[in-house]
Amino acid sequence: TPNDVGFVNRSFVTFLARQHLDQPVGFSRQVTTTRISGTGRMTLELSATVPESVGRNRLLVQARGNGTLAATADRRRVHVRATARPAVACTQAVDILPRTIAGDPPEVSASSRTRLGGVGIDGLLSRCRLVQRVAGRALDAALAANDPRVAAALEKTVGERVREEGIALAYRVNGLLRSAVWDQLRAVDYEPAVDLHNDAAGLWSATTYAHAHELAALTPRPNLPADGALDVVRWVHESAVTNSLGGLAGTTIDEATVRGL
Repeated sequence: TPNDVGFVNRSFVTFLARQHLDQPVGFSRQVTTTRISGTGRMTLELSATVPESVGRNRLLVQARGNGTLAATADRRRVHVRATARPAVACTQAVDILPRTIAGDPPEVSASSRTRLGGVGIDGLLSRCRLVQRVAGRALDAALAANDPRVAAALEKTVGERVREEGIALAYRVNGLLRSAVWDQLRAVDYEPAVDLHNDAAGLWSATTYAHAHELAALTPRPNLPADGALDVVRWVHESAVTNSLGGLAGTTIDEATVRGL
């Protein structure tokens, strides 16, 4: 029976993941004689779910957001102002494994829709509405044709940001699940058996500090409180301490490792 068990409530993981991110967005592109550019920001809402899993602690980090970009298209003497409305949704799966943290490629879907705001023309034709209308339509079409490129750039930028946030969340949860002693023992080549899984209650890490000739916990850990009020719980059996110290017998370790233990 494992003698060091860690638990993190799924509702606490949801709480840790919830945040608002401000993401700058911009683009600039030359299409023949037309310069298209835009700058703005997006607000991303981050959240996380904890699916049931075996052999790992899986986290699904989600982000959804909308933004506004001030866009322009300039062609010689013609200048068009427009507003782009990008939207994005992203899901990042991150796995806490016994010896590492890994993430799948993010699944991102983005879109952008540009609406014409106004047309300006330099010179004598600035007051001719027909010229404004024709020129405006031409540059408006160029802006609309640029929307897929804006969406693709968003997918890359937001995907990278959500991946970073997902990995950071996984490391934070991992720190709650596992004792710091585990890493110190690995430094002296003492690696306990680790079992990771998620269930309906939350994330679990069950570690057995015992060699083949040693005993671990002889009885199961106490049950969680029925009300589910605890965010983080750790059960440590005395055999975990005894076996860990025994595993260090005859080993020379430095002062930093001793302090860590």
